[in-house]
Amino acid sequence: MRIPTLLLAVGLGLSATPSISAQDAEHRWFADFDKAMAVAKDEGKDLLVDFTGSDWCGWCIKLHDEVFKFDEFYNEASKHYVLVALDYPNGEEAKAKVPNPERNQELSGMYGIEGFPTILLINTDGDVFGRTGYQEGGANAYLKHLVELNTGGKEALKVVAKLKEEF
Repeated sequence: MRIPTLLLAVGLGLSATPSISAQDAEHRWFADFDKAMAVAKDEGKDLLVDFTGSDWCGWCIKLHDEVFKFDEFYNEASKHYVLVALDYPNGEEAKAKVPNPERNQELSGMYGIEGFPTILLINTDGDVFGRTGYQEGGANAYLKHLVELNTGGKEALKVVAKLKEEF
């Protein structure tokens, strides 16, 4: 399991210094869920999906500025997840960058998104095993939070699968 690497990185107390530009950070995240799912299947990873309002949601912007734009977050999270940012912007300039707004709306309904930011951890079968949002504490604290969600969520999926099998 890849989780111990994440725990080690968190335990080492990686510094939280942004070293990438906003434009570079944007290119590290898929904007197309279906393409990201195909990559996740090819790479044997799960998805980390950020449902965001990039140009209007204060908590979304805060999560990006405090967590997602840091190399420490990206380098560790991308070992375990294909990163997806599904944007629901208000401004025309930001809307023009969304490759498939209809698909984003469909996914929002499918996964019961009621507020922003919502972060989902999803396996390649489309099953959600973690749901969260903004968490204070920076990149390292967020990585630790993801480990907890991953561990508990995957155990819960196993229980559900067993119950389905028995039923």
